[in-house]
Amino acid sequence: MAELKEISIGIAQVLQNSKIPEPLPVQLWNEPAANAASLVRHVIDECIDAGISLAAVRVDEDCWHAWVLDGLEPAHRGVPLQRDRQLRQTVEFYRFPAAA
Repeated sequence: MAELKEISIGIAQVLQNSKIPEPLPVQLWNEPAANAASLVRHVIDECIDAGISLAAVRVDEDCWHAWVLDGLEPAHRGVPLQRDRQLRQTVEFYRFPAAA
């Protein structure tokens, strides 16, 4: 099974090389919330380090709570984290700012 860093690099490469789908959804497949929060942090780190622009990351309720329980602000390295109660076991990576 791929390690977290490899998965994060793979997601970052997709975000860099493809403009669709927007947002890029990542299905978590029963991953514990703490692991999902860690994945989000790692993907943001990989994107920032590679110069890949991220406008926001939208997460489900469980991931949001794991993120907050870790004492983290609702953003990482300037990329805002948004809670979406409609999401279930999914993280969405937004490359472009939302249209007004």
